[in-house]
Amino acid sequence: MSLVPFYEKIRNIDDKRGKEKILAIQKFNESLIHLGERWKNLVYYEEMIYSYPLRQCQQKLSNIQLIYVDKIEAFFEHVYVIVSSLSMLLNAVSPHEIKRGMPISENKKFLEFLSKSFKNIDATIALLEMARVFRAKIVHVSQHVLYNWMTYSFQGNFGPECCIIYFRGKSDKIYHREYVMNPHDVKFQPPIDCTDFYVSPPHKEIFNAIKKIIPQLLKQLS
Repeated sequence: MSLVPFYEKIRNIDDKRGKEKILAIQKFNESLIHLGERWKNLVYYEEMIYSYPLRQCQQKLSNIQLIYVDKIEAFFEHVYVIVSSLSMLLNAVSPHEIKRGMPISENKKFLEFLSKSFKNIDATIALLEMARVFRAKIVHVSQHVLYNWMTYSFQGNFGPECCIIYFRGKSDKIYHREYVMNPHDVKFQPPIDCTDFYVSPPHKEIFNAIKKIIPQLLKQLS
């Protein structure tokens, strides 16, 4: 994803507003590059987990899983950064009639604004809101109950995937089931005795949604 066409349109503008637009584009491009790096790291360790030989050293697998949790959480932290950067970018480059009333200080309100202002993006906004809620849980730990975690591999919409199940359990006993259900199904129950749980959002769907919505929004503004 690149914003070069936008930069070409405004790079010769000398007024203060033009320089603000260039800076907004530069910052957003940097955020996209960082997101790409977070994504590559996440996918690397994800593939290590669901392809790990069962008879190999389990301690090594545990270390890989621990690193993977960090990569998942770092990815969603940067998804939040991308949404924030996108709000600043749209505020800088949008015509006044489009950005009127656009909130840029809170991602939740910004996503609601996008849903109301642009057509055919409700599904994407729902995914980004899911990512925002998840990020709030892992960042604002003091405001939430502490959870244990486990990795869970399954067949997702974009091939094999591995999510993180955060749970409060009665015991550490794992139940092995014949059928592996998608953890994002409303009927899903973790394979562990727990009183409460939540699951990391579908990162592949969210990454693809980001790649889709950015060109879509910028095309409408070009």
